[in-house]
Amino acid sequence: MTHDIFVSHSSVDVRIAREICSSLEDLGLTCWIAPRDIVPGQSWSGAIVKAIQQSRALVVVLSEPANASVEVLREVELAARGRKTVIGVRIDDIQPSPDLAYFVSSVQWVDAFPGPVQQRLAGLARVAAGLVGAPVPPVEESPKSPEFVEVDLDDFNRSSRRRTGFVRGMFKDR
Repeated sequence: MTHDIFVSHSSVDVRIAREICSSLEDLGLTCWIAPRDIVPGQSWSGAIVKAIQQSRALVVVLSEPANASVEVLREVELAARGRKTVIGVRIDDIQPSPDLAYFVSSVQWVDAFPGPVQQRLAGLARVAAGLVGAPVPPVEESPKSPEFVEVDLDDFNRSSRRRTGFVRGMFKDR
């Protein structure tokens, strides 16, 4: 089975990697992410190599832990060798390590900071969909605030004398 996106991340960044995966899947993209998609009994390394080969692009979560991860570097290198599109997502204000920079410095990456993270992840999902050739739905516009129309009571055939009489009647006991 092929996937649109392979999500590469350090195990330290698993929470945000799952959020990224979820935002991609919410847009209809198919994702592969460890350890969720490794079948019990399957070798970890074999599953990752096969998943990268069968993916159309790789999203790499860029962070300090990712900079130090040999596994993240291997995944990005495998994707680059397979001529996959590599999309970097910085979750911290860091520069990729020299090893990772070799693979991601020639392309624009996405910053998922500062917040709101959900808006940034939705933008990432739209970019990723476009890069893998998936349909990109139109951006939903926020509902417009209602327009208030000034209405003159005379438009309802109410005379000013009736309005004045009503107001006087309200205060007659005082």
